[in-house]
Amino acid sequence: MADTSNSDVMRDYPQLAIDYPGQVQCIFLRNTSATDPSDKFPYNTKGFKDLNTEKYMFFKVPDDLKGLDIVGGQCRNSSIPQNVTFGYQGLPFGIDLGNGQSDNGTGNAGTSMRLQGASGAPFFTAVVLAAAMWLCL
Repeated sequence: MADTSNSDVMRDYPQLAIDYPGQVQCIFLRNTSATDPSDKFPYNTKGFKDLNTEKYMFFKVPDDLKGLDIVGGQCRNSSIPQNVTFGYQGLPFGIDLGNGQSDNGTGNAGTSMRLQGASGAPFFTAVVLAAAMWLCL
């Protein structure tokens, strides 16, 4: 259990689940960008792309975890939309740099707003810098 503001967790937790199958029961991540208006910290969901969507859940409030049978392997509350785009999310102005395919909690892939430059990383850096300058005004 962790939150989306820690980039190490966002990279390492899904990798641990892939490297040690059967040893990671569930991954629960509180989406701080969705709950804390002052915390618009971008996070990267790329590492979750190859994981079974039933092994992890992004939640907003602790009650989202209520009633789960974790010991029995239930790691996901199907009433909580996931909207995972398998790329950078939580950027200012609703921009994400995912691949455009999201698991929205229904098991169906959807489309999300995204912007891409010639290369994702430089464009991402430019967006973050622009947002930081805008916040400082």
